[in-house]
Amino acid sequence: MVIDFIEKNFDDYNRKARLAPALLVSLPIALIVIAFFPDNVWSWGGVVSLLAWFGILKLLAQLARDMGKAKEKELYSAWDGKPTTYFLRHRTTPNKVNLVHQHSKLHELTGQSMPNESEELANPDLADQIYDTCTQFLLAKTRDHNKFFLIYEENCNYGFRRNLLGMKPLGIATSSIGVIFIGVQCTSKIGLFNMFTSWRTDSLTQTGMNLQFSSCPPLSLVCLLVSFFLLTTWLIWINSGWVKGAADAYAIRLLESCENLP
Repeated sequence: MVIDFIEKNFDDYNRKARLAPALLVSLPIALIVIAFFPDNVWSWGGVVSLLAWFGILKLLAQLARDMGKAKEKELYSAWDGKPTTYFLRHRTTPNKVNLVHQHSKLHELTGQSMPNESEELANPDLADQIYDTCTQFLLAKTRDHNKFFLIYEENCNYGFRRNLLGMKPLGIATSSIGVIFIGVQCTSKIGLFNMFTSWRTDSLTQTGMNLQFSSCPPLSLVCLLVSFFLLTTWLIWINSGWVKGAADAYAIRLLESCENLP
């Protein structure tokens, strides 16, 4: 029922770029519930479906979108502008030969006079506005997902990474909660807490020999490992550089489209 709800209420982009990051943020909370209530959680499908019908999933997706958009402004500032603008500038493009050709094609398509290098240096803000106008033109002309599938896929990848970065503080918080709660459960099950409550050295040694590692439910251990993996990923992997890789790929694909437009 939940799957049907998602398919009916979220298009492909929303599922990939907005809902997926939101679900990854909330996954550690679900793992806590699974670890603590393994015998009951699978019978709560009706509750989950009810929450979905009340719009929880839509709220999560909207939250991911809003936090990602808020982060995007900060990213553009750190990157010295949008990636498309960066590639269209004379002073920042990595390929000046290709730039001349792209400027010529964009002039043909839009009728917009493209600034030369001296004009760009004389008025960089106006030049950036012209480049942004050309980008908006390309976006409007490449909305057909079937015809411009590669652009669409790169857009989804960028949206997914941007929204994940926007939700990074929440992701770190939920993953930390998951590691702490499930970690406490596992250490309690194996009797590790007894070592910390024992005051005599001989008692500590005896307690250490009597640890019951098999008492920790395998499902709880899996949930703990997943939560720890998520926390590590949030802390190390998800950063502005990771997002920029996808943003640059999307920008390159979008600018390449001017070759295929009439």
